[in-house]
Amino acid sequence: LAAALWMAREEDARMRQGMLVRAQMVAAGIDQDELAPLSGTPADFEQPVYRTLKERLRRVRQADDLCRFVYLAGIQEGGAIFFYVDSEPPDSEDHSPPGEIYAEASEQFRQVFLSGMPFVEGPIGDRWGNWVSALVPIQGRDAVLPTAVLGIDIDARDWTRNIVLRCMPVIALTLLLLALLALLSILGRRADQ
Repeated sequence: LAAALWMAREEDARMRQGMLVRAQMVAAGIDQDELAPLSGTPADFEQPVYRTLKERLRRVRQADDLCRFVYLAGIQEGGAIFFYVDSEPPDSEDHSPPGEIYAEASEQFRQVFLSGMPFVEGPIGDRWGNWVSALVPIQGRDAVLPTAVLGIDIDARDWTRNIVLRCMPVIALTLLLLALLALLSILGRRADQ
């Protein structure tokens, strides 16, 4: 049991690192200057860069079977986090229009804006569900701190299922080995009698 838990923790860490690397690759393709025309208000719907980014985030989401949401968020002076753009179609009930406040944002999410350091958090819950989220700052050439953060969310149930599936062959092999050793022990005792 201890070995299975250790293996699950190791797999979780590997998956988090892989998720962070993928999110950093996506973030590297977004220039902070691209975000300059966006105001984080409904007026952004009219900006060509909004439509371009929305399509790009939609494609990122489609390219990863586990990915549920991809978004760019900003932070207001008072510390409230808001959405610039997300991967959801405008007619989806999960769509977050420009400027929508993300009231459930964690303290770790805010820290990405303050530290400029990427982070994978979760599972953590919000109004849409429970998530494991990669949060990566979008750095400008001259900016000290990011003005945007790219977020990629994976449903926590899918995350856990993936860990179990990846660990299952080793767990099954371990159980088979233990059963074989027990059988050999029983057969050895019978042979000694």
